[in-house]
Order: sequence, then C-alpha cells, then structure tokens
Amino acid sequence: MRILHIASEIEPFIKTGGLADVLGSLPKALKQLKNEIYIALPFYKDLINENLKHRGLKSKLKKIKTIDIKISLNNKELKGRVHFCKFQGINVFFVENNEFFNRKNLYTHIIEEDGEVKVADYDDNLLRFSFFAHSIFSIIKIFKLDLNIVHCHDWQAALVPILAKNNYKYLINDKTNFIFTIHNLAYQGIFPKEQWAYTKLPWKLFSMEDLEFWGDINLIKGAVKYSDIITTVSPTYAKEIQTKEYGFGLDGFLSQYSHHLHGVLNGIDVEYWNPKTDTFISNYNYDLNDTSNKLMLKMEFSKKYFKQNALPLIGMVSRLTEQKGIQFILEDMDKIMELPINLIILGSGNKNFENSLKSYEKKYADNFHFENGYNESLAHNIYGASDFFFMPSVFEPCGLGQMIAMRYGSIPIVRETGGLKDSIVPIEGNAGTGIVFKENSSKGIYKAINSIFNMDDKKSIMNNCMKINLSWRASAREYMKIYERGKDL
Repeated sequence: MRILHIASEIEPFIKTGGLADVLGSLPKALKQLKNEIYIALPFYKDLINENLKHRGLKSKLKKIKTIDIKISLNNKELKGRVHFCKFQGINVFFVENNEFFNRKNLYTHIIEEDGEVKVADYDDNLLRFSFFAHSIFSIIKIFKLDLNIVHCHDWQAALVPILAKNNYKYLINDKTNFIFTIHNLAYQGIFPKEQWAYTKLPWKLFSMEDLEFWGDINLIKGAVKYSDIITTVSPTYAKEIQTKEYGFGLDGFLSQYSHHLHGVLNGIDVEYWNPKTDTFISNYNYDLNDTSNKLMLKMEFSKKYFKQNALPLIGMVSRLTEQKGIQFILEDMDKIMELPINLIILGSGNKNFENSLKSYEKKYADNFHFENGYNESLAHNIYGASDFFFMPSVFEPCGLGQMIAMRYGSIPIVRETGGLKDSIVPIEGNAGTGIVFKENSSKGIYKAINSIFNMDDKKSIMNNCMKINLSWRASAREYMKIYERGKDL
C-alpha cells in the first residue's frame, strides 16, 4: 500500500508531545510490513535544523527535490516551498512558509495580560494550518502521488479530509481512503466563524451538520464527517468519547459515526525504550533475565534526591494539567507524604500546579523531589529507577508512560480510563501488570498508593510487566486491517 501520514509534529524532527512519538514510530512499523510510506509536516526551519544537528541526524536526511508552491487564502496569494526528502527509507515532505512555521514555538506564544504572563495560542493558527492542509494537495498533484491511504492526525491536519471531499474532489482517486485519528479530543481546533475565509471551504459547510459548533468553527467535527474511517488511540477511549463525560460536546455527533469509529492501542519504540541498551542509564543496564542493576540504579538515584534510598520509589513524568489528575494529588499531598515512600515528579504545565509542587518540595525535602520542565536523561532514569510509576489521569486517550514504565519493570499505578485500562491488567496475587483504581478523586489516589504495601510478590509483577510485547508491530497490523477493509468498514 501507498500510505501518507499527515501531522503537525513527527519524531525525530520536532516534538511537543505524544503525537510526535506516535508519528515517529507508526510509519516505521508500517514500512516494515512492506508498505510505501510518505509523511508530511510543516517545516519549522530553525527548530528542526537545531534538533537534527543536536541529535546527530542531519546527515541522514537526504534532500531529493524542492518545489515552489502558491496557495490562495483569504484573498491573498501565499508562497511556500515543499522539500521532498528521504529519511531512513521513508519519504518526507516538509512544507515551508517561514512566516507561519519558523517560530520559537509550534502552537503557542507568551503574552502579558492584566499584568500576568500567560501562554496563548497564536491568533493565526487556523490560517497557518489551512496553508499546510492546502499544500498537501499541491504535493499530491505535483508529485503525482497515487495513494491508497491518507492518514491525518489531530486538528492540525483535520482540514485535509474536509478539503478532499469538497475543494479537491477532482484530484483524489475514488479508491483513496481518508483516515482521521483523534489523539486527544480535548483539542478540537475551534476557531471563531469570522476566520472562515482562511479555510477556503464553501460557506454551506458552516452548518450544524458540518463544521459549525456553538457558533464557532470546529475542525475535528468536520474531519469526523468527511473521513472514511475514524480512529482513536485505544479501544476504551473510542467508547469514552461517545459519552457526555469525555466527549467534550461532540459525544452525540461522534455516536452518529460509531459504525466507522475504531480504537487501536498505541505501542512504543522498544528499540529506544530499552533498559538493556539505554545510554541514559548506561552504568546500570538490565533486562528481564537479570534485573539486579535496576535495584542498584534505584539506590544510587534515590541517594541523590532523598534522605533514605531504600524506601519504595514512585516516579511520575507528566504534563501538569487537570487531565493528568495533578489537582487530586495536591489535595491529599500531606497525607501521601506521610507514607514511607520517596516520590519524584518531572513535568511542567499549569503554573499554579508548578508553584504548589515547589512548595511541597521544600516542606518534604527528605522524600519528595519536583523537577520543573522536561529532561530526557532524568525521564529515563525515573523509568529505570522507580519501583512504581504513577498515572492518575482523569482521562487518558492512550498514554505512553505506563507502557514505558512496564518496559523498564516499573509497576504502573493507574486510573481505569482510556488506554490505561486497555494496557494494564489489574494485579491479582502474582498475576497482572499494575495497580488499577476507579475513583477519580484524591481519596482514590491515596488508596491506590497505599495499596503498594499490600503487594505480596512485587518481583513477579515486575517480570509480568517486562514480558509484555509493547512494540508498534501489533498496532501497525491492526491499522493494516482497517486500511485493507477501507470503506467497507
């Protein structure tokens, strides 16, 4: 099959979150199944060049051809370029427009409002990603791509299937299937109707049956209607987004399309996330056959951050948002820290959460450490050193942290939602792979953490975790089934 993946960020070129991880792995796994793979993303020129240089990958990106493009939007002719490259056997299209994409950040910038410094979306995000979406059809036309599958990811690529079924019908082969994956329904691409001209879509599509959403434009709503198949990143999340609790206002609309809505659980890059070869823990590498170095790593790691290094170590690597359940941790932090544990949290996000965690770090300096921001080396060490890995998410479309933790033999403590429910088997005796709790509250979190002291056979559970096949190959095969059945689904 000839498959084009379209996304706003793709590892190893550019990353702000889990979307990039998925797009860095799924195309590779599909290529291993003998498919011809293309990927397309915006060219964040300085950020991508700096990232590839820093990671020593610049020489592996081979430029084949550069073409000029012109896109008419909002009564203006916007110029850009497309760089066609090869990277590790995959065809890559970078869409360049320096005004839109050569910025310090991908989607947001810092503003000052009412004397406060805040993070805000770029005002021209719809125009930026409309330019990107229209550019895809220039690529298809100029490079004469005869595609079986066009797979679009999240709101930044949501205009592509809508445009394909409206503005560019003449260009698309009837046998081409458009797949749209919802990675997180909390982010739907909602914009004021005054920006409709940026899309270049017919005005008739601004209706309740199409893109109109409480008087605004909703890109994901349009993608759901005009895609041939919709997927999410776990089977449970596919069901959850059709409920009022998790549907973010689209639950009823999504239910209308449930006949072609499917959940496919993500995998992880098991070559990169491998405790046996991980260079970030190179003095203490280990595997399932010999985990003695994991204990050594924990002792050395704990010695650096805590007063006692033999206490159970609970790690957390997370964005600090309400979705991740941080508010419930903070509600009972005093009670949690009375337990005989060491706790380390690495992350950034909500400034109030950051400030509260900094205060608790001072208060409980002996057994709590908070590292503000993101540090790749520290993240790997947390996964490797921790006895337990904590993900008390309010909702979690898939989650990668719990899978990485299992790969490293760190037992997940998770709430029963989305991909956490699908990937973790609750512990019963010496069976299962993690502690799973239902209650979405500070009480539920405390009970889950406290339950680690009732675990009879931690070693067996750790081994169970490390035996699980978490590779992308299984996920890729599921996607192939969906691709092959196409419009028949």
